[in-house]
Amino acid sequence: MKKIGSILAFIPAAAMAVDIEIGAGISHYTPRGNMMWWQDGLPHKLDLNAPAFEIGLADRFYTRGRWGVDWHAGYVYLGNVHSDARATADHNYSKETKSCIGTCLYQNRFVGNGHTQGIKLTLEPNYTWNGWKLGVEGGAMAYIHTWNVNVYNSQGDLLVNTNSERKVRFAPVVGASISRGPFSVAYTHYFNKPYSDPMYSLWRATDTVTLRYRF
Repeated sequence: MKKIGSILAFIPAAAMAVDIEIGAGISHYTPRGNMMWWQDGLPHKLDLNAPAFEIGLADRFYTRGRWGVDWHAGYVYLGNVHSDARATADHNYSKETKSCIGTCLYQNRFVGNGHTQGIKLTLEPNYTWNGWKLGVEGGAMAYIHTWNVNVYNSQGDLLVNTNSERKVRFAPVVGASISRGPFSVAYTHYFNKPYSDPMYSLWRATDTVTLRYRF
């Protein structure tokens, strides 16, 4: 009975030891490239930067001298991005010259928007020196992305509205951080390029810079 009582007494203390971690910053989506929802040489605008937000739990589970390992688990929203491009048919466009082959037969307008959100779990080996903690982070994210596109003809009539397939996917996550006390600045790279999708998204990866706070 004394042993059970000791275990039960430890559980609330362990739960209280886990920190809540919140972060906010900016994300940049790296586009797939020419001819993936726009064509170089023809009018297009890509809005690839967006506010990013994350919230979750974190704790330190290993310490040896100045070295340690933290874990992080939580929800991350990478922000919404947009594209607006005029494009001709692929057979009427040269990827090499980035222009129409002969006369541009017609140009439809492709207007897209989308975002990525998910749950990530990472480990952060780190080293502390004079109160500053330097860490590298790695793990995985289970995410869902959305990518919606409206296609208009030259007269402005809506021809097609199409959406990506919404399902859970998995992607590696890597990053680095520097912190002092409860504050940290973190850079994170998400390999969130969807595969096997009937309608590919605009991006192939996302980078974030966030200011985090643990309490």
